[in-house]
Amino acid sequence: MWLSTAHLYDVIYGKGFMSAEDEADFEAMMALFYQLSCLHEEMHKMDNNRSVWLCAGGYVSAMFDRNRGMADSTRERLRDMMPRFLDTIHEDGLHYEIGGYGPGTVACMQIFARVIRGAEGIDYFKEKVDGVGFEEFYRAIPYCWVPGETSLRLYSYRDRISHWESLGAGYLEYDVPELGWALSRLHERNSVPMFLHWPQGFEFYTYKEPVDVHPPARCNNIFKTTGMAFLRGSWENGATSLHFRYGFQGSSHGGGLDKLNVEITRGDETLIVDPIVSERSYDKNVVIVDGECQEQCSGKLLYEHLEDNSAVQCVSAVGGFGEWPNRKFLDDPRAEINYWCPTHDECFPGKARMRRTVAQVLNSVYIIRDTLFSLDDAEHDYEWLWHTFNQPQFSGDAQRKLYHYMPKKRFYSEGLSQQTFEGARYDIAGSSLNCVGGRANLQIAWSLFGADLPRSIGHTQTLSRYDCVSTSETGERFVSQVLNRLHLSARGKDVAMTTVFIPTSVEASGDEIRVVSIADRSLDACEVVLQINGQMQTVSIDEQSGHWELKA
Repeated sequence: MWLSTAHLYDVIYGKGFMSAEDEADFEAMMALFYQLSCLHEEMHKMDNNRSVWLCAGGYVSAMFDRNRGMADSTRERLRDMMPRFLDTIHEDGLHYEIGGYGPGTVACMQIFARVIRGAEGIDYFKEKVDGVGFEEFYRAIPYCWVPGETSLRLYSYRDRISHWESLGAGYLEYDVPELGWALSRLHERNSVPMFLHWPQGFEFYTYKEPVDVHPPARCNNIFKTTGMAFLRGSWENGATSLHFRYGFQGSSHGGGLDKLNVEITRGDETLIVDPIVSERSYDKNVVIVDGECQEQCSGKLLYEHLEDNSAVQCVSAVGGFGEWPNRKFLDDPRAEINYWCPTHDECFPGKARMRRTVAQVLNSVYIIRDTLFSLDDAEHDYEWLWHTFNQPQFSGDAQRKLYHYMPKKRFYSEGLSQQTFEGARYDIAGSSLNCVGGRANLQIAWSLFGADLPRSIGHTQTLSRYDCVSTSETGERFVSQVLNRLHLSARGKDVAMTTVFIPTSVEASGDEIRVVSIADRSLDACEVVLQINGQMQTVSIDEQSGHWELKA
C-alpha cells in the first residue's frame, strides 16, 4: 500500500492537486510507516516476501521523513538487506519460497532495487551473490510457464501470470526475448491479474514495446536446485503439459507437504490440479500412507531424460534425501526455514519410501509410475489421491464413505486434529475412468503390482478456486467450482502403481488415443501398450536403469 501510495503521490506532485498544507500532512503520514510497522519483522520474517515488502515500504517511507538522521540510518539498514535478498535466488534462477510466492517476492525485490537506484544510484540489477542475481531469475522464470489458450500460466496454477510489472522490468533490464514474448500476449487475457500485495501503477515504469521476441527454446526442462520439472507437448496454446515438484522443501508458504506432487494441463484446463486448498498432503496429488500426511523433507532426483526430440521424456525422484541449495542465508538460524519448518529425511520415515517417475509420450500421453517400499517389513495402507475439476463418470450405486487423515506439522508450534471428508465409494469392474470437462477431457487407466487391484474408487468433493476473473476495479477475485478428489487404495508391502493419463479435447471421440494394456513385470519393470491413431505403440519401462523406450 505504501509503495502504491508513494507512486501515486509522485504522479501528482507539484501539479496543484493538493494544497501545501495537505502535502505536508500527507508526507508526515507517509513517514510514519517505517516508524510504526515493527521493522524488527524484517529480521523476524527473514528472507521471505513479507520481509521484502517491509524493507521496500520502510525505505520509501523514510524518504518522506524530515528527521534526516533517523531516516538515513533506517534507509541504510534496509538497503543493506538487498544482498541477502539476492542470495534467496537459487543457482537455477528460482526463488527459494517455491510456488507462487517466489515470483511475488522477486517482484517486490525489483521494485525495491529500482527505488534504491533512483535514490542513491546503487544498481542491484548488476549485482550478483555467488554468481546469481536478478538476471538469472528473469532468464529462468519463462521455463516455469505453461501454455494456455487465453494466456500463459505460471506453473500450472489456475491463476495466470501475475506481476506483469516484474516481467516488464526484466525485459527492460536484460532484453530477455521470452519475457517480451509474454508481454506481447497481454491482449489475450480475459481478466487482469491481481495479487493482494501488488503495487498498482508500477508497470508504467517498466513497460517497453516487445521486439524480436520468441517463446522459450525448450519445451521440457528441469530446475535441479529447486527440484521442479516441466514436460510440455509444445508452446502452442492448446498444448498439454505436466508440472512435477519433487525437491527442495522451500519456506512455509512455498513448500507444503507435497513431495512428488504433479499437475496436468491441457490448454486452459488444469486436469489434474493442485487445488491450493491447503498445504496438506490430502489436498495434493500424492500418495498417503496409513492415512497420514507426509513429513516435511526435500526430495532427490534419481534420473531425467528431457530431450525435446525424443519420443519419451521422463523424470524420476524419491521422496526424501534431497540436498538444500548452496546459499549463504540458509546457514543463518534466524532464517525462517530454520526455525519454522520441521525437517525429516523422507516423507514417511520408518514406514515407507516412495519413488515417483513421470513421463511424457509423444507429447500427448502422461505415464506416472509410483513405487512404494515398506521400511518396517509390514503391510501398509497406500492411498493415491488425484484432484480434478472435471466430472468423473462413475457407474453403479454409491456407498457412503468417510475418509480420515492425520496431518503433520508444518511448523513447530502448530496444533493438529484429524481431518475427515465425507464422500462415496463406487465399485469398479475395470481399472479406468473418464473425467469430462467443459474445455478438455481426461482418460485415466491404472495397474498395480504387489497388491490386489482396487475394486472400488472413492470420491469426495469440496469447493475450490477455479478461475481468476480479476479486474483493475474489483481486485483479486476467483470463481469457485466443485473440486473432485479421487481415492484409490491398496494394502501391501512393496507395491508399484502405473497410471496413464490421456488429455483430449472435448471434440475428440476418445478413440484417437487409448490404453490397450498395462503389464507390470516387477517393481522396476512395466510395459504400457497404447493405440495412437490406429497404430500400436509400446512403452517399455526399466526403472532400475532409468531407461524408457517407445516401440512401434
